[in-house]
Amino acid sequence: MKVIQKVLFRRSLSPYRIKSFLEIMSSAIGILLVGIFTVTVPSTADFVTMECQSSTGHPGQSSRLNCVVKAQREFKIMQVFWRKDGDLVMKFDGGTQIEDERFQLADTNWMNSYDLSLLVKDTKISDEGNYSCIVVTNRGISKGDARLDIDKRGLGGQVFSFPEGYVSSYT
Repeated sequence: MKVIQKVLFRRSLSPYRIKSFLEIMSSAIGILLVGIFTVTVPSTADFVTMECQSSTGHPGQSSRLNCVVKAQREFKIMQVFWRKDGDLVMKFDGGTQIEDERFQLADTNWMNSYDLSLLVKDTKISDEGNYSCIVVTNRGISKGDARLDIDKRGLGGQVFSFPEGYVSSYT
């Protein structure tokens, strides 16, 4: 700024003209800085989407919640999280971490098929609930929701739980 002021004073400009010149220069510098720090937002074609379907399971059998990741361009899956009613049931972050052995990805080739469907083995009534699949890719993050309902018909509407060996000791 001092260099600019010296140049302007040498040309014997009035203080008003100097102030106007400095305001114009500071505006130009501000515009230049904004131009330098612009952020490029990827087009919507770069983002990934997730399509999930709810399902009905049966106690004692395997149940599946279908979820498939889709994008317009190639992408790489970096992390996968499956949650039930907000609680983590399965996570992939370089290595698979399973909170409950009964929960796993249904497709063993999921990295190439982008099928992140959740397989619930030996389904229990307590598995009923709202599930979310969150996928982190190099193109963005996406979340899909699905509900697992449990068919309780045939259970007589009543569910009993006894400690192991309790019934056999009295029969």
